[in-house]
Amino acid sequence: MAQASTRKKANGNGQSPNPADFTAMFAENGKTFEAVTEANKALMQGWSDINQELMRFFGERFKQDMDCTQSLMGCSRPEEFIEVQRGFMEQAMRDYWSEAETLMNMANGMARNGWAPVEERATHLAESGPSGTAAAK
Repeated sequence: MAQASTRKKANGNGQSPNPADFTAMFAENGKTFEAVTEANKALMQGWSDINQELMRFFGERFKQDMDCTQSLMGCSRPEEFIEVQRGFMEQAMRDYWSEAETLMNMANGMARNGWAPVEERATHLAESGPSGTAAAK
């Protein structure tokens, strides 16, 4: 008898929970979990893409550094040395600015793609309520 009264108090309406309520709740939780999983996959892909881009960029810059070193070793006059170094630094600055822009665009896309599944799920829940059924108007 004590269990029945505890159940009535916990439910709030004096009735035992309907198994269908639990089924709907778990189905909605599963959809939310799927949205979070999709968001994580998008973020992990974004980080992977950024990592690949950084590896590409630094590999390219390293090659240019080595090429500059070779060019500097071949200089015979101070003016020539300064000109090679100036050209190298100007190109390096352009490359780094361009790479910063590329990385910012990639990060923006990663944030957009990662947030989209969660945002869609939150919108659905806001419109339908926690049970996942259409809210009464």
